[in-house]
Amino acid sequence: RLLRQHVMSSTRIFADDTRLPVLDPGRGRTKTGCLWGYAVDDRPWNGSTPPAVIYLYAEDRKGEHPAAHLAEFRGVLQVDGYGGFKGLLGSRPPGEIRLAFCWAHCRRRFYDIHQETGSPLAEEALRRIGELYKVEAEVRGRPADERRAVRQERSKPIVDALHAWLTVQLGRVSGKSGLAEAIRYALRHWQGLVLFLEDGRLELDTNTVERTMRGGGLAAAVASGVVGM
Repeated sequence: RLLRQHVMSSTRIFADDTRLPVLDPGRGRTKTGCLWGYAVDDRPWNGSTPPAVIYLYAEDRKGEHPAAHLAEFRGVLQVDGYGGFKGLLGSRPPGEIRLAFCWAHCRRRFYDIHQETGSPLAEEALRRIGELYKVEAEVRGRPADERRAVRQERSKPIVDALHAWLTVQLGRVSGKSGLAEAIRYALRHWQGLVLFLEDGRLELDTNTVERTMRGGGLAAAVASGVVGM
């Protein structure tokens, strides 16, 4: 409970979910449950809040679960494009929660297309997004105000040019293609993708919490019972 209070009292939280097999006594098989992870980590901008993650279990992936988990949360939620997180905006007063979307999820769509087809347009999108990550590598560990200043000077022109380029390309490719779908995903989430430009405390992606949802960290939490309902 104290750990949950610590995480939810932050004004910036990373959130993610993963499906997992759950014992279903009496049926001789497992069922699929969902584990939600909420993390806080201010180390990338030299913040003093101790990093932490909590895991909350639910029987399914319905949006009512993150809505209940985050009932007391106020601030910026760094997430992927899952509709349950977007649903929070409609049920809360304007500005109470803001969603910062994940550039890694956006990039992954172009990466998959390039791997499958060798598309030069997908390759160009990857190159442009890669420029943002180069800037991030340089500002990691620096104070939030410095990160914001560098992003405004160097990342914002990249982002603005990328938006214009994607808009043009969307009119040139087949509307039913995977590439068009990837571009529409980026443009549809643009407001949240560029939120990092205005706040040096935000990260470019949700990798912070995604790492906690894989491998040893999650297994240790489940084994030790550090999972809420």
